[in-house]
Amino acid sequence: MGCDIHIYEEGFKDGVWHLIKGDTNPNLDPDKDEYEEFWEGRNYTLFGLIAGVRDSGARAFDAVGFPDDAAPETKEAYSWWGGDCHTPSHLYFEELTDFVMNKREKYTKFYYPNDDWVDWTFDILEEWVQQMGYDVKGYDDIRLVFWFDS
Repeated sequence: MGCDIHIYEEGFKDGVWHLIKGDTNPNLDPDKDEYEEFWEGRNYTLFGLIAGVRDSGARAFDAVGFPDDAAPETKEAYSWWGGDCHTPSHLYFEELTDFVMNKREKYTKFYYPNDDWVDWTFDILEEWVQQMGYDVKGYDDIRLVFWFDS
């Protein structure tokens, strides 16, 4: 049985978080689902770096839990998963950007030497930062809220 990530990109504006992009919410009618997925894939090195899930290598971020102020659609999706999800967390644009821009060499040379997976993982993270950078326009802040199923 594999482990998957469910990611919701949120933007902060007018004092509240709004859903920008999100994993498909099983409660919504597929014909009315207006949100595209932020990212779909399975990469245990990535899961380990951002939350310590399914990888015993170096963890870059500790899971910090589900945010109390999440967008209503994100809260609905998270509650739908109930006990079938684990390790909820969130990362802000600035902290993810700093990690991608300043830590790639450290992680590729010292923690994961000669590991093609970590290069692919950083390529994914760079794509996330680029996508978030594009999406941040019009918002005061932006973050990814995520959790895992297994």
